[in-house]
Amino acid sequence: MIDIGVNGYIDVAEFKLWADARGYDYSAKTDQQIEQAITIASVDYIDTRYVFNGVKLDHAQPMGLPTDVVAVTDISKAVCQAVWQQLNGALFVDPVTSTASGEVLMERKKLDVLETEVQYAEGTSSRLAINGALIDSMVRPYVVGGAVMGIYRV
Repeated sequence: MIDIGVNGYIDVAEFKLWADARGYDYSAKTDQQIEQAITIASVDYIDTRYVFNGVKLDHAQPMGLPTDVVAVTDISKAVCQAVWQQLNGALFVDPVTSTASGEVLMERKKLDVLETEVQYAEGTSSRLAINGALIDSMVRPYVVGGAVMGIYRV
């Protein structure tokens, strides 16, 4: 069970309302799977990736929020987005189980029009990129210095 501020920043009902408003289909996921995704997104992603403005309201609180400046509700949409990405396997990628580089079959570069074309062998990829830009933009007003990480590669 989610305890706001202890093991998650939102609950299952809030996630479902957010997802329903966007037409996202989570029907194949159980409430337990959604709770697990909430904990991962809140504790392992949001709380480790961002430093929030202000001072914790209680120095003994296990998570970064709330602070005297930022409330948990301020970042709830960002948490919902992170949960959605976690449910779809797109929040974290395990580099051990993925191909980090592909077999190049063909590469062509054109300098006159700044064009590069690369073709990879089937079943391989050049790299994996996870786009945290949407989550970053949602938390930007609430983090120290507005600093966010954007797109990162594994």
